[in-house]
Amino acid sequence: MTTDLEVSLPLAFYYDTKKPVPIPDVIKALSALDRMSLGIPAFFTAISGAKVDSCSLKVSKIESGSLKEYLELALKFLTAEERKKFEDWLKTTKMGKGLRYTIIGGVAAAAFVVVASSAIALVDRVSGANAPSISANNSVVMVAGQDLYNVTPQQLEAAVNAALSRDRKKIASAALDFVKPASGQNGGAIYAGEDSSSDLKISKEAVRDAPDSIDFSASDQDISYQNVAIDIRTLNRDSDHSGWVARIQSIANNKKLALSFASGVDYSKATSQQFIQADITVTYTQDPNKGALVPKAVLVTKVY
Repeated sequence: MTTDLEVSLPLAFYYDTKKPVPIPDVIKALSALDRMSLGIPAFFTAISGAKVDSCSLKVSKIESGSLKEYLELALKFLTAEERKKFEDWLKTTKMGKGLRYTIIGGVAAAAFVVVASSAIALVDRVSGANAPSISANNSVVMVAGQDLYNVTPQQLEAAVNAALSRDRKKIASAALDFVKPASGQNGGAIYAGEDSSSDLKISKEAVRDAPDSIDFSASDQDISYQNVAIDIRTLNRDSDHSGWVARIQSIANNKKLALSFASGVDYSKATSQQFIQADITVTYTQDPNKGALVPKAVLVTKVY
């Protein structure tokens, strides 16, 4: 593949630590970025509408003290048309006016922080810890990401799910290693960019409370989502617990999932409309091969 079918984006990360980061931790963090990049093509494909075939990361330089990592992300396309579609999308983002999408704290660094924050929040929920700092930080990251990319919450959530679906366990494990250099008593926040001016960051508290390891060993896990678009494919007007099937693009692309309604939920809209917005709880089962969580059933807890 030639560079004519690539879009190169600079990116940087700033670890606001009180003491210099040990070399083994720096190496671990860089390796983590490489492993997280597994999901980046799917993330940008989902959020831009342009098919990103693959990507590669190169390190430009590293500065000691409060660790600064400068890298280049090369996104690769199979056709010039797909590359042009992606470049056109870039110009619709907050950092994309003119050529400002090349800013190192822009769309590329944001993608890694959004995916990392979401992955850590997933691990935290699955572990049962439910640390307030992690949940709160992820909410802030997602709002900042929506603003930067100029997308809806549902679009950004779909992009994150697309990234994690490549190998949820591997990417989540990489996210934990990505924040490791900022953990401990001398740690601090991690910013998308070369200084602490970025709105996209993983807070010191979230880094501190991030699990040390990942455990998706439980057979089933329940994860809640708010204001999700649901495509009703099969309905049952006589029951709120059986006979319902739906597609939820932000959760499982085109896979059909069993659907039911929590006790007391007014599901009358679902009997007359194909598409509804709802709060849901998704039951995931573990993929024994990859350790990924695979959605198998959906419980609607509120219909908008």
